[in-house]
Amino acid sequence: RLDTSTAGLVIISINRAKHAVLQRAFEKKLIKKFYLLEVDGKPDWPEKHVVNRIDVCKLHPILRTVVESGGKLAETIFTVYPA
Repeated sequence: RLDTSTAGLVIISINRAKHAVLQRAFEKKLIKKFYLLEVDGKPDWPEKHVVNRIDVCKLHPILRTVVESGGKLAETIFTVYPA
């Protein structure tokens, strides 16, 4: 899912067999996801590492939310690049 303020490439499988291959590759972290976002202003940090647990949002089954326990480990590294 891409937020409205981002742009990117979306990978789509063409059949069930290819979907299974892509799914396993994502699960085994063989494919890295990168997002590039342009923002106004500049954070006061050059890089930030965030680790949380996420699970299905109770209010919306498609969305994920940060949870205290359970869920799946999610790691995000934010890097500020010069304009």
